[in-house]
Order: sequence, then C-alpha cells, then structure tokens
Amino acid sequence: MRKIAGLAASLTLLVAIAGAVPAGAVSKAQLRAKTLSLSNFPTGWSVDNSTSGGAVTRPACLQGFNSSFKHEVKVTVAYTDGNVPSLQETLESGPGIAARYAAFKRKLDGCKEINLTSGGQTISGTIGAMSFPPVGSRSGAWAMSLTTQGVTVGVDLVLFQAGSIIGDVVYEDLGTPATDELQAFVTEAVNKIEGKGTIPPRTI
Repeated sequence: MRKIAGLAASLTLLVAIAGAVPAGAVSKAQLRAKTLSLSNFPTGWSVDNSTSGGAVTRPACLQGFNSSFKHEVKVTVAYTDGNVPSLQETLESGPGIAARYAAFKRKLDGCKEINLTSGGQTISGTIGAMSFPPVGSRSGAWAMSLTTQGVTVGVDLVLFQAGSIIGDVVYEDLGTPATDELQAFVTEAVNKIEGKGTIPPRTI
C-alpha cells in the first residue's frame, strides 16, 4: 500500500532544487512556512516520513517532471491519517513559474493511461481531468485510479498557482478519495499561501 502511495506522490511535480536564490526571491524557509503544517490537520493525522523505495519507471506521458531550472526553490510536506488517507503538498517558486505551470498542465492533460513499475512492482491505472472548484489565480484537477496486486487506490491531484508560487496537493485513499475532504485541504493550502485565515478541515 505504501509503495503505491509513494509512487502516486512521485507522479506530481518531481523537480530538483538548482542554483542559488536571487535577491528578492522567496527563500526555501519562506516557502516552507507557507506549506500546510500538522496544526492544519484534524486530530489523528501525523507527519508522513515514509518513502516508496525502489526504482520507478514512469509512463512516457509523465516523463520530464524531474527537470530543474536555475534559481528554483521547492519544498514538499506529507501527512497521513494512519496509512490512508494521506496527503502530499509541493510548492515551487522561481523564474518562469507561469510557463512551468502551463507545461505541467499540458503533461497531465495529455496523460490517459498509466502503466509502470516501482521497485519491481507492476502498477496500472488511468488518469483524467476531474471537476473541482477553482482556487488561487488558476488551477486544474485530475483523478488517478491505480491498481496493483488487486488493490485499487484513488489519487486526486490539484495543481494551482497563487501569486508567484505554483503548487500541487495530492490526496489518496483506498477506492475513491472523498472530494469534499480534498477541497477542504486545498482551500486550506491556498489560504495559507495567500495569508488568509485557516481552519483545520474536519475529517468525515
């Protein structure tokens, strides 16, 4: 189960930090302060320090997500309520953010089927756009259904831009994730970036 969860997270904005941060740019510490913290989650959630482990062979439509660019700043946090549901948030800032958002969206829009291996484990599934209320200055959402060894995990991904920051929230659970919970977490995430008040979502 955790291998699937780790893989799902790896299908999002897999980019590496490169170069020094130019004057006036958002620092890594400043960006991390804008991510969701444990206090933004309902009772029972905890920091998720697990990793998927093993090599991941990604489908062709999701290749290129591990590219990097000069002066990029990126942070990722992950939380879980036991094993599932779990959530990962990635925030990224730096030059060319608008173009990178568009590139990520094109990749996700163009990906329909997922067939790959992770640590020798075969995983297959589908991905497609899902209905989701707009957040930030622009956003998009996609739903994935991944199956391995008879277990199906639903993975919902929301990509957004809020000012000079782009980010994604990945929410996963057995079967089909609860859309209302995802919406509450994403609203919390964007509100925190924009400096608005936040209220921990209630787990249903």
